[in-house]
Amino acid sequence: MNFYLYFRKLHLYFTLIALIPLIMVAFTGLLLIFEAEITQWQAPAEYKNNSEQIIEAKQLAQIRQHIHQLESEYRPCRLSYIRHDIETLSLPWVYLSCPRGSRTFVINLNTNLHYPLEREGFRLITDLHRTLLLNRVDYGKEGRILVGISSLILILNIVLGFILWFIRGKKLKLKKQQFKLVTKAGINLRRLHAVTALYISPILVVIIITGISWTWREEINQGLMYLQNKAQMSTRVFSQPSQGYDSLASLDEIYQKIEQQYSHYHVQGLAPAFRRSDIVSLRLIDKISVAYTPLVHVQLDAYTLKEKYRVDSWDAEFKDSLHAYGIVKYGLHTGFVFGTTGKWLWAIAILLFIASTMMLGVYLWLKRRAIASVRGAV
Repeated sequence: MNFYLYFRKLHLYFTLIALIPLIMVAFTGLLLIFEAEITQWQAPAEYKNNSEQIIEAKQLAQIRQHIHQLESEYRPCRLSYIRHDIETLSLPWVYLSCPRGSRTFVINLNTNLHYPLEREGFRLITDLHRTLLLNRVDYGKEGRILVGISSLILILNIVLGFILWFIRGKKLKLKKQQFKLVTKAGINLRRLHAVTALYISPILVVIIITGISWTWREEINQGLMYLQNKAQMSTRVFSQPSQGYDSLASLDEIYQKIEQQYSHYHVQGLAPAFRRSDIVSLRLIDKISVAYTPLVHVQLDAYTLKEKYRVDSWDAEFKDSLHAYGIVKYGLHTGFVFGTTGKWLWAIAILLFIASTMMLGVYLWLKRRAIASVRGAV
């Protein structure tokens, strides 16, 4: 039996089965990586960002003033999250939790203006990426599973691709020439397909594994907890009203706390307490780090701002390893864990996956069929 031909057929059939879902997921993922940049590009001139601006005390005061205005204008909406992207520091995104859903606003610190961020287009892209839009017809769970199964098929295809790359005919061959895109005869499309897939496979595997962990996150977490011999537990630590502290800490006090005790970090995300028994949640990035992924997650008492829980993504103890992975997972999935370099590297890998791996592979198959049909006719 010629295993090379057998594996090649499996490789082809797996590609055809998951072709459309994978291309949709890959293309929408590419758009989501550059969501902030695309949003900024589409913004009117008066909302353009000065990327060189640094958030300091004056800018923090402006942010607080804008948030007070937004909460007054859109009562009974309450502040639920403040997002500070390293690339768009002068355009923090403010999320309001409202009775009829959430609303998002952008605060422009260059012009001292704020404006609503209409994200319906990206909500559509996100739904397409996660569930193939099946959540919009009440089949969200089925859509996630379909995306997860397609991702598993892609992993199998990567394994089959490696087997085909190593095996030629009935023999195992490994030569230096196999790693080159260009042969003595020039560029060969089949080699371009194989070698490109070889080089981007490590990044694809990282993207797939972290993506699958979203599809079956509950089952994966339960399994990992079982391996650690841990019962189901939540990392969310609720604070209780203490005697002498009748009101929640203000946003001014939260930022002051950050400036004093976490001065070596940028704030990427801040979720203030807006319920009477809650905590303040912070996502922090070291100022000397190149990553956009939060390195430290801190939870503070909502009344006293005393630190209740803290985990460093890269230096977590065993008991916090699951939570640390949950923080880093998004950065690994998007490339943000390596900052601008990682984001562009991931984007290039996705483009090559769509063009050279998927589309070129289908083209080579159709070309082979056409040649076989001509020979059969002759």
